[in-house]
Amino acid sequence: MTRRPRRNHSQAFKAKVALAAIKGEKTLAELAEQFDAASGRGAKVEQSPNGRLLFSVRVQAREGRMEFPIAVQDEGTAARNEAAVLRSALRLAEELAESIRRRIGS
Repeated sequence: MTRRPRRNHSQAFKAKVALAAIKGEKTLAELAEQFDAASGRGAKVEQSPNGRLLFSVRVQAREGRMEFPIAVQDEGTAARNEAAVLRSALRLAEELAESIRRRIGS
């Protein structure tokens, strides 16, 4: 199996994919196929006793790898559940960025 060369996607392409994911109409695997991109979502899902789904999301960056849990209410379909996780992860990233900005005083 040969690997294809790494591609650099434009901001417009990334925005289009993100908007499609947040709509929750297709799973991340379906979106990866539609946009010819690696899904690489790296998430495990467990059903918790209170009816919520616990996604264990892995994030890879140059500095290393991090894993964090995101719990969401079951939305009924895999696509909607994944969209809920993406929205939660986006809120988390925004809150972290704001916290860092406050700490460094910018």
